[in-house]
Amino acid sequence: MLFDIRRPLIQRALWLDGLVSLAAGLLCLPCAAWLAGELGVPYAAVLGLGAFMAAYGAGLLAWAPRVRQPGPGLAWLVAGNGMWVLASVALAFSDWIAPSAIGLGLLLGQAAIVLGITELQWLGLRRGLRARVA
Repeated sequence: MLFDIRRPLIQRALWLDGLVSLAAGLLCLPCAAWLAGELGVPYAAVLGLGAFMAAYGAGLLAWAPRVRQPGPGLAWLVAGNGMWVLASVALAFSDWIAPSAIGLGLLLGQAAIVLGITELQWLGLRRGLRARVA
């Protein structure tokens, strides 16, 4: 079960990241035209992002049950999610796109969600490292 308290925090955080990413990617695909207009980015970019998020989410859901201890892959994942947050905020306020108010809210909202998930993953990673040392 996803939120079984006996599972390591890192494993539950990976499940959550996988579910949210897969759902966002699958939602992004049929809504790509609308999102492209709201975000001010090309349709192909939104479609590619949706496909990436769906594949990333599915990959995490496949990987999460096998994670027992922290390792370099988890550290890279946490770092990548942190960079995603920074890139999302930078993109929202850059000259690269001109998002509407809804688009700005979507960019910053998803950055906040990813930041929360990243924090859970970081805590789970630290907890797992401490348990390994003890």
